[in-house]
Amino acid sequence: MSLALSEIISPPPAFPILLLLFLLAQPHLSLQTSEVGKNSLWKSHLVQIDIEGDVLPPLLTTAENWHQNVLDYGTTHNLDPSTMRDLRDAVITRLPAAALDGTGSVGRTRTDLIKSLSSWISHSEGRKINYLEIGCAGGDNFVPISEEDFVETAYCVDPDPKSESTHKMMSEEFFRINEKTWDVVFVDGLHQWSTALNDIDSALLSLSPSGVVIVHDSNPRTSAAASPDVPDWGSKHQHQMAWNGDVFKAVISLGSRRDVDVATGHFDEGCAVVMNRPRSIERLLVPSRGAAETLTFDEFEENRKAFLNLMEWDSLMRWIDPTGTLGEHIQNIIKI
Repeated sequence: MSLALSEIISPPPAFPILLLLFLLAQPHLSLQTSEVGKNSLWKSHLVQIDIEGDVLPPLLTTAENWHQNVLDYGTTHNLDPSTMRDLRDAVITRLPAAALDGTGSVGRTRTDLIKSLSSWISHSEGRKINYLEIGCAGGDNFVPISEEDFVETAYCVDPDPKSESTHKMMSEEFFRINEKTWDVVFVDGLHQWSTALNDIDSALLSLSPSGVVIVHDSNPRTSAAASPDVPDWGSKHQHQMAWNGDVFKAVISLGSRRDVDVATGHFDEGCAVVMNRPRSIERLLVPSRGAAETLTFDEFEENRKAFLNLMEWDSLMRWIDPTGTLGEHIQNIIKI
Protein backbone atom coordinates (compact mmCIF):
# COMPACT_ATOMS: atom_id res chain seq x y z
CA MET A 1 0.00 0.00 0.00
CA SER A 2 1.34 3.40 -0.96
CA LEU A 3 0.46 6.41 1.18
CA ALA A 4 0.91 10.00 0.09
CA LEU A 5 0.01 13.11 2.04
CA SER A 6 -0.58 16.60 0.74
CA GLU A 7 -1.65 19.58 2.73
CA ILE A 8 -4.81 21.63 2.12
CA ILE A 9 -4.69 25.01 3.78
CA SER A 10 -7.64 25.85 5.98
CA PRO A 11 -7.41 27.89 9.20
CA PRO A 12 -10.57 27.06 11.20
CA PRO A 13 -10.67 29.37 14.24
CA ALA A 14 -12.20 26.63 16.40
CA PHE A 15 -8.85 24.83 16.75
CA PRO A 16 -6.29 26.79 18.83
CA ILE A 17 -3.51 24.29 18.29
CA LEU A 18 -3.42 22.45 14.99
CA LEU A 19 -1.04 19.93 13.57
CA LEU A 20 1.93 21.11 11.51
CA LEU A 21 3.54 18.30 9.55
CA PHE A 22 6.72 18.70 7.58
CA LEU A 23 7.98 15.58 5.84
CA LEU A 24 10.13 15.35 2.74
CA ALA A 25 9.06 13.06 -0.06
CA GLN A 26 9.80 9.38 0.21
CA PRO A 27 8.47 6.36 -1.72
CA HIS A 28 5.67 5.39 0.63
CA LEU A 29 4.85 8.63 2.45
CA SER A 30 5.30 12.28 1.51
CA LEU A 31 4.03 15.66 2.61
CA GLN A 32 4.15 19.05 0.98
CA THR A 33 3.79 22.00 3.32
CA SER A 34 2.81 25.61 2.82
CA GLU A 35 2.93 28.59 5.16
CA VAL A 36 -0.41 29.90 6.37
CA GLY A 37 -1.90 32.00 9.11
CA LYS A 38 0.82 34.67 9.11
CA ASN A 39 -1.20 36.84 11.48
CA SER A 40 -1.87 34.01 13.88
CA LEU A 41 0.60 32.17 16.08
CA TRP A 42 -1.14 28.85 15.56
CA LYS A 43 -1.30 27.68 11.96
CA SER A 44 -4.15 25.56 10.66
CA HIS A 45 -3.57 22.47 8.57
CA LEU A 46 -5.65 19.81 6.92
CA VAL A 47 -3.84 16.67 5.75
CA GLN A 48 -5.24 15.12 2.59
CA ILE A 49 -4.45 11.40 2.37
CA ASP A 50 -4.13 9.62 -0.96
CA ILE A 51 -3.70 5.83 -0.91
CA GLU A 52 -2.92 4.38 -4.31
CA GLY A 53 -5.06 6.98 -6.01
CA ASP A 54 -7.96 6.76 -3.56
CA VAL A 55 -8.36 10.16 -1.92
CA LEU A 56 -9.67 9.88 1.63
CA PRO A 57 -11.36 12.60 3.67
CA PRO A 58 -8.69 14.91 5.13
CA LEU A 59 -7.32 14.42 8.62
CA LEU A 60 -7.56 17.44 10.93
CA THR A 61 -6.01 17.10 14.36
CA THR A 62 -4.99 19.20 17.34
CA ALA A 63 -1.68 18.81 19.16
CA GLU A 64 -3.38 17.76 22.39
CA ASN A 65 -5.15 14.72 20.96
CA TRP A 66 -3.16 13.93 17.82
CA HIS A 67 -2.48 10.33 18.89
CA GLN A 68 -6.14 9.44 19.39
CA ASN A 69 -7.10 11.25 16.20
CA VAL A 70 -4.58 9.23 14.20
CA LEU A 71 -5.87 5.97 15.73
CA ASP A 72 -9.49 6.91 15.04
CA TYR A 73 -8.63 7.91 11.48
CA GLY A 74 -6.81 4.64 10.83
CA THR A 75 -9.71 2.60 12.19
CA THR A 76 -12.32 4.53 10.21
CA HIS A 77 -10.40 4.20 6.94
CA ASN A 78 -9.05 0.68 7.48
CA LEU A 79 -5.37 1.63 7.23
CA ASP A 80 -3.10 -1.35 7.51
CA PRO A 81 -0.61 -1.49 10.44
CA SER A 82 2.35 -0.48 8.27
CA THR A 83 0.58 2.61 6.97
CA MET A 84 -0.57 3.48 10.48
CA ARG A 85 3.01 3.30 11.75
CA ASP A 86 4.17 5.54 8.93
CA LEU A 87 1.48 8.09 9.69
CA ARG A 88 2.12 8.02 13.43
CA ASP A 89 5.90 8.29 12.99
CA ALA A 90 5.46 11.21 10.63
CA VAL A 91 3.44 13.03 13.26
CA ILE A 92 5.55 12.33 16.32
CA THR A 93 8.89 13.02 14.66
CA ARG A 94 7.88 16.08 12.66
CA LEU A 95 5.35 17.87 14.83
CA PRO A 96 7.14 20.84 16.45
CA ALA A 97 8.02 19.89 20.02
CA ALA A 98 6.42 23.07 21.32
CA ALA A 99 3.10 22.07 19.79
CA LEU A 100 3.16 18.77 21.61
CA ASP A 101 3.72 20.69 24.83
CA GLY A 102 0.89 23.16 24.14
CA THR A 103 3.31 26.07 24.23
CA GLY A 104 3.67 29.22 22.20
CA SER A 105 6.52 28.55 19.79
CA VAL A 106 4.72 26.68 17.03
CA GLY A 107 5.58 28.12 13.65
CA ARG A 108 8.88 29.64 14.77
CA THR A 109 11.85 28.53 12.69
CA ARG A 110 15.61 28.79 12.60
CA THR A 111 15.27 31.31 9.78
CA ASP A 112 13.03 33.47 11.98
CA LEU A 113 15.66 33.37 14.72
CA ILE A 114 18.58 34.15 12.43
CA LYS A 115 16.69 36.96 10.73
CA SER A 116 15.54 38.45 14.03
CA LEU A 117 18.97 38.47 15.68
CA SER A 118 20.77 39.63 12.53
CA SER A 119 18.39 42.55 12.07
CA TRP A 120 18.54 43.46 15.76
CA ILE A 121 22.36 43.44 15.85
CA SER A 122 22.48 45.54 12.68
CA HIS A 123 19.99 48.01 14.16
CA SER A 124 21.81 48.17 17.51
CA GLU A 125 25.27 48.57 15.96
CA GLY A 126 24.15 50.98 13.25
CA ARG A 127 25.79 48.93 10.52
CA LYS A 128 25.28 45.92 8.29
CA ILE A 129 26.35 42.57 9.68
CA ASN A 130 28.51 39.66 8.55
CA TYR A 131 26.70 36.33 8.43
CA LEU A 132 28.32 32.88 8.32
CA GLU A 133 26.51 29.56 7.86
CA ILE A 134 28.09 26.16 8.34
CA GLY A 135 26.18 23.66 6.20
CA CYS A 136 23.61 25.09 3.81
CA ALA A 137 22.64 22.24 1.44
CA GLY A 138 20.12 23.71 -1.02
CA GLY A 139 20.28 27.17 0.51
CA ASP A 140 16.69 27.29 1.78
CA ASN A 141 17.90 29.16 4.83
CA PHE A 142 21.11 30.77 3.57
CA VAL A 143 19.83 32.36 0.37
CA PRO A 144 16.99 34.45 1.86
CA ILE A 145 19.18 35.58 4.79
CA SER A 146 22.05 36.56 2.48
CA GLU A 147 19.70 38.77 0.46
CA GLU A 148 18.51 40.85 3.43
CA ASP A 149 19.36 44.56 3.38
CA PHE A 150 21.01 44.40 6.79
CA VAL A 151 23.60 41.81 5.66
CA GLU A 152 26.95 43.10 4.40
CA THR A 153 28.73 39.78 3.82
CA ALA A 154 27.27 36.29 3.78
CA TYR A 155 29.33 33.11 3.48
CA CYS A 156 28.22 29.51 3.62
CA VAL A 157 30.64 26.63 4.10
CA ASP A 158 29.59 23.23 2.78
CA PRO A 159 31.84 20.67 1.03
CA ASP A 160 29.00 19.22 -1.06
CA PRO A 161 29.62 20.33 -4.68
CA LYS A 162 25.84 20.43 -5.21
CA SER A 163 25.23 22.77 -2.28
CA GLU A 164 24.58 26.51 -2.47
CA SER A 165 27.71 27.21 -0.45
CA THR A 166 30.11 30.02 -1.24
CA HIS A 167 33.02 27.98 0.14
CA LYS A 168 33.01 24.33 -0.84
CA MET A 169 35.27 22.99 1.85
CA MET A 170 35.20 21.47 5.30
CA SER A 171 34.47 23.90 8.13
CA GLU A 172 37.80 23.07 9.81
CA GLU A 173 39.65 24.16 6.69
CA PHE A 174 37.56 27.33 6.40
CA PHE A 175 38.24 28.45 9.96
CA ARG A 176 41.99 27.94 9.44
CA ILE A 177 41.98 30.55 6.64
CA ASN A 178 39.20 32.80 7.95
CA GLU A 179 40.19 36.39 8.70
CA LYS A 180 36.72 37.90 9.03
CA THR A 181 34.81 38.75 12.18
CA TRP A 182 31.26 37.41 12.17
CA ASP A 183 28.16 38.83 13.85
CA VAL A 184 25.91 35.80 13.39
CA VAL A 185 27.13 32.25 12.84
CA PHE A 186 24.64 29.48 12.16
CA VAL A 187 26.03 25.98 12.80
CA ASP A 188 24.17 23.25 10.92
CA GLY A 189 26.93 21.04 9.56
CA LEU A 190 27.63 17.40 10.32
CA HIS A 191 25.31 16.38 13.17
CA GLN A 192 27.97 14.82 15.35
CA TRP A 193 29.14 15.96 18.77
CA SER A 194 32.82 16.59 18.10
CA THR A 195 32.32 18.34 14.75
CA ALA A 196 29.56 20.57 16.09
CA LEU A 197 31.64 21.52 19.14
CA ASN A 198 34.68 22.33 16.99
CA ASP A 199 32.48 24.52 14.79
CA ILE A 200 31.03 26.32 17.83
CA ASP A 201 34.47 26.88 19.39
CA SER A 202 35.87 28.21 16.12
CA ALA A 203 32.84 30.44 15.59
CA LEU A 204 33.18 31.92 19.09
CA LEU A 205 36.82 32.81 18.39
CA SER A 206 35.82 34.76 15.28
CA LEU A 207 32.69 36.38 16.74
CA SER A 208 32.16 40.11 17.18
CA PRO A 209 31.56 41.36 20.77
CA SER A 210 27.82 41.65 20.10
CA GLY A 211 27.62 38.51 17.98
CA VAL A 212 25.80 35.22 18.50
CA VAL A 213 26.22 31.61 17.46
CA ILE A 214 23.06 29.63 16.65
CA VAL A 215 23.22 25.83 16.69
CA HIS A 216 20.50 23.83 14.95
CA ASP A 217 19.33 20.28 15.81
CA SER A 218 20.00 20.76 19.52
CA ASN A 219 16.82 19.14 20.85
CA PRO A 220 16.24 15.63 19.45
CA ARG A 221 12.94 14.03 20.47
CA THR A 222 13.75 10.37 19.91
CA SER A 223 16.78 8.18 20.53
CA ALA A 224 16.87 7.30 16.82
CA ALA A 225 16.98 10.99 15.86
CA ALA A 226 19.79 11.49 18.41
CA SER A 227 22.00 8.74 17.00
CA PRO A 228 25.47 9.95 15.99
CA ASP A 229 25.47 7.52 13.07
CA VAL A 230 24.75 9.04 9.69
CA PRO A 231 21.50 7.51 8.37
CA ASP A 232 21.36 5.34 5.31
CA TRP A 233 19.90 7.98 3.01
CA GLY A 234 19.26 5.33 0.38
CA SER A 235 16.83 3.35 2.51
CA LYS A 236 13.10 3.56 1.97
CA HIS A 237 12.71 5.02 5.47
CA GLN A 238 15.31 7.72 4.96
CA HIS A 239 12.87 10.59 5.66
CA GLN A 240 10.74 8.84 8.23
CA MET A 241 12.32 10.88 11.00
CA ALA A 242 14.60 13.82 11.50
CA TRP A 243 18.28 13.14 12.06
CA ASN A 244 19.55 15.56 14.69
CA GLY A 245 22.54 13.48 15.65
CA ASP A 246 24.19 14.08 19.02
CA VAL A 247 24.64 17.84 18.55
CA PHE A 248 22.82 18.22 21.87
CA LYS A 249 25.96 16.93 23.62
CA ALA A 250 27.98 19.80 22.18
CA VAL A 251 25.43 22.30 23.50
CA ILE A 252 25.34 20.67 26.93
CA SER A 253 29.14 20.61 27.14
CA LEU A 254 29.24 24.40 26.76
CA GLY A 255 27.63 24.60 30.18
CA SER A 256 31.00 23.78 31.74
CA ARG A 257 32.26 27.17 30.47
CA ARG A 258 31.57 30.28 32.51
CA ASP A 259 32.58 32.71 29.75
CA VAL A 260 29.66 31.89 27.43
CA ASP A 261 25.90 31.95 27.94
CA VAL A 262 23.72 29.25 26.37
CA ALA A 263 19.98 28.71 25.97
CA THR A 264 18.02 26.58 23.51
CA GLY A 265 14.91 27.62 21.64
CA HIS A 266 12.16 25.02 21.96
CA PHE A 267 11.27 25.05 18.25
CA ASP A 268 12.46 23.78 14.87
CA GLU A 269 14.37 20.72 16.19
CA GLY A 270 16.06 22.89 18.82
CA CYS A 271 17.93 26.15 18.11
CA ALA A 272 20.62 26.85 20.70
CA VAL A 273 21.89 30.41 21.09
CA VAL A 274 25.45 30.90 22.33
CA MET A 275 26.53 34.37 23.42
CA ASN A 276 29.90 35.87 24.35
CA ARG A 277 28.97 36.83 27.90
CA PRO A 278 29.29 35.25 31.36
CA ARG A 279 26.81 32.53 32.18
CA SER A 280 23.59 34.23 33.29
CA ILE A 281 21.46 31.32 34.50
CA GLU A 282 22.35 28.48 36.80
CA ARG A 283 21.53 25.26 35.00
CA LEU A 284 22.07 21.56 35.40
CA LEU A 285 25.68 21.10 34.36
CA VAL A 286 27.85 18.18 33.46
CA PRO A 287 31.26 18.32 35.15
CA SER A 288 33.22 18.36 31.90
CA ARG A 289 32.96 18.22 28.13
CA GLY A 290 33.87 14.56 28.23
CA ALA A 291 30.96 13.87 30.57
CA ALA A 292 28.57 15.35 28.01
CA GLU A 293 29.87 12.99 25.35
CA THR A 294 29.04 9.94 27.45
CA LEU A 295 25.47 10.98 28.29
CA THR A 296 22.86 8.40 27.34
CA PHE A 297 19.66 9.50 25.65
CA ASP A 298 17.65 8.39 28.69
CA GLU A 299 19.77 10.64 30.92
CA PHE A 300 19.29 13.48 28.48
CA GLU A 301 15.54 12.88 28.25
CA GLU A 302 15.17 12.92 32.02
CA ASN A 303 16.94 16.28 32.33
CA ARG A 304 16.32 17.77 28.88
CA LYS A 305 15.02 21.17 29.98
CA ALA A 306 17.71 21.76 32.59
CA PHE A 307 20.58 20.50 30.43
CA LEU A 308 19.64 22.63 27.41
CA ASN A 309 18.29 25.66 29.30
CA LEU A 310 15.22 25.07 27.11
CA MET A 311 12.98 28.08 26.44
CA GLU A 312 9.98 29.03 24.36
CA TRP A 313 10.34 31.86 21.86
CA ASP A 314 9.28 34.80 24.05
CA SER A 315 11.39 33.63 26.99
CA LEU A 316 14.37 33.16 24.70
CA MET A 317 14.02 36.71 23.39
CA ARG A 318 14.00 38.06 26.96
CA TRP A 319 17.00 35.91 27.86
CA ILE A 320 18.95 37.26 24.86
CA ASP A 321 17.99 40.86 25.64
CA PRO A 322 16.54 41.51 29.09
CA THR A 323 15.95 45.18 28.18
CA GLY A 324 13.12 44.18 25.85
CA THR A 325 14.38 46.09 22.81
CA LEU A 326 14.85 42.86 20.87
CA GLY A 327 11.22 41.87 21.37
CA GLU A 328 10.05 45.31 20.25
CA HIS A 329 12.37 45.34 17.25
CA ILE A 330 11.34 42.00 15.80
CA GLN A 331 7.59 42.61 15.91
CA ASN A 332 7.79 43.89 12.34
CA ILE A 333 10.64 41.64 11.27
CA ILE A 334 8.85 38.29 11.44
CA LYS A 335 5.13 37.66 11.18
CA ILE A 336 3.58 34.34 12.08
